[in-house]
Amino acid sequence: MTKESGGVKNEDKVMKQHTFLSALCGLVSAVLLATGCSEAPQPAPASKPVSYWIEQLKSRGPQQRVDAIRVLHGMGPQAKEAVPALTDALKDGDATVRSDAASALGAVGPEAKPAVPALIELLRDKEQYVRMSAVMALGSIGPEAKAAVPALIQAYLDEVSSMFEEMRKQPGRPGAAYVYKRVAPPYVEALGRIGEPGIRGLFAAVKDKNASVSKYARAGLYHIGPYAKAGVPALVEALKDEERSVRVLAATVLGLIGPDAKEGVLALTEALKDKEGMVRLAAAEALGKMGPETRAAAISCLIDLVQDKSDPGLIRDGMLRVRPAAAKALGGMGPEAKAAVPALVELLRDKNSACRYAAAEALGGIGPEAKAAVPALTELLGDQSQALREVATKALENIKK
Repeated sequence: MTKESGGVKNEDKVMKQHTFLSALCGLVSAVLLATGCSEAPQPAPASKPVSYWIEQLKSRGPQQRVDAIRVLHGMGPQAKEAVPALTDALKDGDATVRSDAASALGAVGPEAKPAVPALIELLRDKEQYVRMSAVMALGSIGPEAKAAVPALIQAYLDEVSSMFEEMRKQPGRPGAAYVYKRVAPPYVEALGRIGEPGIRGLFAAVKDKNASVSKYARAGLYHIGPYAKAGVPALVEALKDEERSVRVLAATVLGLIGPDAKEGVLALTEALKDKEGMVRLAAAEALGKMGPETRAAAISCLIDLVQDKSDPGLIRDGMLRVRPAAAKALGGMGPEAKAAVPALVELLRDKNSACRYAAAEALGGIGPEAKAAVPALTELLGDQSQALREVATKALENIKK
């Protein structure tokens, strides 16, 4: 893979973040916004057979072709007979026709597999909204679109690279988080819906020797969601990777998938014994998101991490150390983490201000179940740090509710 290629034309700098459901349901309005129209023309009702609408695709007028495609789109999988004609429409000279044809193929689902090569070609379309329709269609086709994984990843990398290039030209430009938030979701969702091949492809990119490729792929994975449950086996495999950062990322992504990643619970439980504190932390946080049956093990591990003074475990880029990060995770679990109160009270007296702050915040998150911490929190009201005094005050208010 290369860092740079093609790129995005200046007229479409900002991409809208979509879920597949909203994208498919709201496709007509999205395309109309992109093409500058205010209202959608109403195609005729789907009272005629698929063959009739296939014939309409041969019409000379682009609006007639668009109307026919939108009717076929509404038929969903029942329009599978139209896949060859819709595939041909991906080469139409009208961008709206191309975009709508891609979306209609996505609505057909796995039966649209024969269109995958043409959809891969559409990933290089000059119009951004057409490219997005191709991305979403490939995701909707799912595992049958596995041949598109390399092209999807390259298209994502190109899109990110191009947007960064555009942003560098703008004074007062937003940061990297803005770029990833705008670009990553549709690509990562498509790869997640394709399943194991998509997730494996992203992790291969994470390990790429090109620093930009690795960084972009890693950032993209943080936008994963429950739709990627088919990729759990690949994440379980990544939990055994020799690189610490890859294991941390795999555990984090399993947590982002949530309860649908229960197939990974056993591997995450094993990861609680990892030699690296950051891996144990990520595994515990992930287990905490899997449901009540795994939360007890997660809380126990997080308590151990809060008490572990031997491993400062800095995350790369200077993010939270292991102990305050573990405290933060416990606070996020609320009253269920009441067993952690003694360990958090001890952390309140730590010489490190970040640890004291995280402990106070966590105790406030636990709420009334942390009443044993009131004396220690009250002592913190006299701390020299205004931030610590404020977090202690808020924690006491939450505990006394």
